[in-house]
Amino acid sequence: MRTVDWNWFFSSLAQSVAALVGIFAAFIITKVVNNQAEFNRKKIRLKELLSVSAKYRDALLDRSFDWYSKHKLKHTLDSLDFRLDDETNRRAPEGYYENFNFPPYLPRSEVLNKIEEKIRRHSGRSSQTSYPGMMDVESVRFNAAQDMRFRETVNEEGERISSLILDVRQHIRLVKLHLSELEGNPEASKLISSSIIGAILLFFLGIIYPLSFLPVDTEKPISFSIAAFFPVLFSLKGFMLAIVGLIFSAIMITFWFVNLSLKYKVADMQDLRRAEGFENYSEHLRVMTENQEAQRKWAELARSPANDT
Repeated sequence: MRTVDWNWFFSSLAQSVAALVGIFAAFIITKVVNNQAEFNRKKIRLKELLSVSAKYRDALLDRSFDWYSKHKLKHTLDSLDFRLDDETNRRAPEGYYENFNFPPYLPRSEVLNKIEEKIRRHSGRSSQTSYPGMMDVESVRFNAAQDMRFRETVNEEGERISSLILDVRQHIRLVKLHLSELEGNPEASKLISSSIIGAILLFFLGIIYPLSFLPVDTEKPISFSIAAFFPVLFSLKGFMLAIVGLIFSAIMITFWFVNLSLKYKVADMQDLRRAEGFENYSEHLRVMTENQEAQRKWAELARSPANDT
């Protein structure tokens, strides 16, 4: 009966597994290095977006929201006076709020109260006592030329605010896009962590362990017991294999920790999530958002079939 040449078997096994481990290690190292570069790029971009968010918050603080809203409300209410003088059928205050360009940075309830007050004043006038109203209209027309420059100043501030809001909205789109790239820490791959563990096990079981049997005395039976392993471990051959195994393990474990470290800070992610909220940039933008939502709900209710009946 032909016996197995264990020297050839263990030597071939170690060489074959070494080639396989080399491919695994090359893939792991390349992937981790590429992921680290991508992680650093995204991290820098994250910091840039947070910095731009802070810049827009400061810019919104510099804008004269209160001054603009106060004078814009006055001018819009003056325009409403003309409309109410010509109308006989009064609408709900919400209807005028929707059709007139009232400042969106004031609480909607406050503006509706002003509109309702205007409607009540006009409704209380009879045809015999309409002259004071005409005097108000004439007074507005007389002061229009003098007030034109001031109105232009108010409108210019409104345009600057609107332009800044457009920039904020575009920035929010970029924040959402980048946030979708960061969710789940894609650079900290679980597949790479599993591959590193598999490569270490394959290295020791397929290379170090088979090499520990060489050279094999074909006249004696091969022993796989622990007792037979320790004499090899404390020999020169065992020392060399242990050094090689420790170095390879240290390299793989280093890349394993590098892979685990490619996670974005929780605080930075929370700040970036806050930066995608339009209302988080300014209290006036929060009021604007609430006003738009409240007006939208009113419009849906007003157009519903149940309300028509």
